[in-house]
Amino acid sequence: MNWLGYLFMMEKQYNKAYSLLKININNYSNSPNVYDSMGELLMLKGDKITAIENYEKSLQINPQNDNAKNMIKKLKEKQK
Repeated sequence: MNWLGYLFMMEKQYNKAYSLLKININNYSNSPNVYDSMGELLMLKGDKITAIENYEKSLQINPQNDNAKNMIKKLKEKQK
């Protein structure tokens, strides 16, 4: 499911990607990867605030997620 969401992201079919990633979150809410992926999609869509929220959720589940740490830092710098 996550892989298919990324395929839609690459094709810039963000609404389709969002729908799939949302299903993925509903099915695997304890997986840090699903929130990381949603964060990436939301960042691409320009929704920085919600992207940060998803990366933070990923980080809560897996505090070792360096990608989430880096993306939160990057997104917060862009908000300034």
